[in-house]
Amino acid sequence: MIPSNIQSSHIIQAIELVNEQGYNSRREAKDYNLYFDRRIYPPKIIISYANIFANGTQWPASSFSGGTETNDFLIKRGFPILCNERKNPEGFFTNEELLFFDHCVNTPYDHNDPISRNAGDFIAQYIWERSKAWADRITHIKDFKRKGRVSWNEQRNNSTKQAFKAYSWYRLHHNVYHHEKVFYTVGVDGPPLHGFVHSRLLIKLDCYRSKMTIEEQEVFDDLLSTRNIKKQFIELNNKLQWEEIIILSKQYIDSTFDVYLEAIQVVRNRTPEMAARITWNSREWVKPSGRSGKSISRADTQEKRYGYTPEEWLFDFDKVLDDFHYARMEAVNADHHIGETYNLTLFAHESIEGQWFWIARIQNAYVIDSEISEQISRRYRSEKWLEEQNSQLDAFSDVGSTHYMQTRDSKRFNVRFRPEDVVLYNYEPFRDTDKIPSNHYNLPLLKKLPEFKALSNDDEKVTTIIYGSEMEDQPLKTITRNYTHHLTELENVHRKVQTGYAKYLREQISSGHKIFTESYKIRDKTRIDILELTNDGKHIFYEVKTYPNCRYSIRVAVGQLLEYAYFPDGCLTNEFVIVSHLPAGEIELKYLNHLSKKLGVIIRYVCYDHHNHQVIPNSY
Repeated sequence: MIPSNIQSSHIIQAIELVNEQGYNSRREAKDYNLYFDRRIYPPKIIISYANIFANGTQWPASSFSGGTETNDFLIKRGFPILCNERKNPEGFFTNEELLFFDHCVNTPYDHNDPISRNAGDFIAQYIWERSKAWADRITHIKDFKRKGRVSWNEQRNNSTKQAFKAYSWYRLHHNVYHHEKVFYTVGVDGPPLHGFVHSRLLIKLDCYRSKMTIEEQEVFDDLLSTRNIKKQFIELNNKLQWEEIIILSKQYIDSTFDVYLEAIQVVRNRTPEMAARITWNSREWVKPSGRSGKSISRADTQEKRYGYTPEEWLFDFDKVLDDFHYARMEAVNADHHIGETYNLTLFAHESIEGQWFWIARIQNAYVIDSEISEQISRRYRSEKWLEEQNSQLDAFSDVGSTHYMQTRDSKRFNVRFRPEDVVLYNYEPFRDTDKIPSNHYNLPLLKKLPEFKALSNDDEKVTTIIYGSEMEDQPLKTITRNYTHHLTELENVHRKVQTGYAKYLREQISSGHKIFTESYKIRDKTRIDILELTNDGKHIFYEVKTYPNCRYSIRVAVGQLLEYAYFPDGCLTNEFVIVSHLPAGEIELKYLNHLSKKLGVIIRYVCYDHHNHQVIPNSY
């Protein structure tokens, strides 16, 4: 039996004694260790030594047993127990960890108390990190991304004092059917939440209640109740390891996924996902491109009659008023759309090769009325933007600049959106399985967002080259479909991402690292958006790019970063980070990984959400 008068202070004194004098290695623990200040100690030795300070003599190891008796005694006094690798080779959750979590839940946290600090560190390193590992393993087998961060303490109600949280939860959002307010939750659920004796592992279909109205919460709860969707609690046992818990997680997600999709639709007045056809343009919809590739149908359309439509300025982001870009789209040119907000996935038809392409996605496009159109027209006129557009039309001898200038101001614009809410696809062709949403300029519901996957390494399209003509005067028949110099970087977003991510780095980086913005090379005054100086003197260059197309941002950033580091004959760093407001797709991440290996450097990609001041996971 362990003397009951041994207190936490005596245990800390015992730890200090071990740090000073060491202990007999033959008494090394086999299965468990006491965790303190990121070091581990044999539990029985610590208790034996603690009795010196409590009762004046070392307590014989033969007088008490290891395992449950010793572990429970230490946990109740605020000291966590960590299973050795032999006992827990997979690094899975353990009963000892959950028992310690139970002990801490909702108790006060005091940064000045070493026991409290140690508890927070242990919970972060093991309870939260294992929950994170659980979420990440699910993303490896299901098309989800993890969100959330280590956050094990919180303010108590109406108080500045901190307490240990009663859970360690991470959110799982589907990569295609993403909705910020609806997700799956995985992690540890503390006993005070549901009246259980001990914490349990949990996976559940969940919602972001703090960001929802009461009505939205009620709609969500009613849906789950009607469909009989319950939380799934998972009890620890000797057979439960990563493989088993991932199987259980997959089964739960598969059995509730249709309700997950339904919840996304009904939890609030959801922004509808619609498809919209736009006219063909070979200048990235920044300026008119002439008749080439446009409609050759029999219909008497504007693009056929005049060789252009106002949609050809859809992404001319040099023209932004009060953070919004204004445009005209035929798909929303009906009175019943006025006042509505849509997420629009755009597609277009190129008539020369007769192929359909996915072009872009615009979130939160708001359909304006004629009065707003007149106001914006007047501002365009005062900025001389209408004059600029008219001169662009004059560059083509067969298009109707006169027609455009005669357009009524009330009809010139019908939609507005923020440039940062636009993602330009890489002229993705329709797959054989893709159904053309519409051959006409209307606004059909998009039942499923298009998915674009990277080619595998053994796909012949990865390495095959189609050679052009050897004749100098032979014109190319294949149309170039990539983004060129027409794209405009979103400067206001650039500033927000640069300053926000620099602040984020300062909050997250290791001690001794320094973050600088707007650094310059002395030789040529080359500007480096963000520079990280590590504590061992190494540089990491960060380049912020906020074009509305991820691949184009990467294309521009890579060239600049390499120039910063190596021009004309130096080597300032071999580690680079591209930072953008858009997430990278599978094919872009694959390319950067390939490029890093080929060049012998490190090139990473970070998607930074400047609205929520967080890095979007799985974008490295």
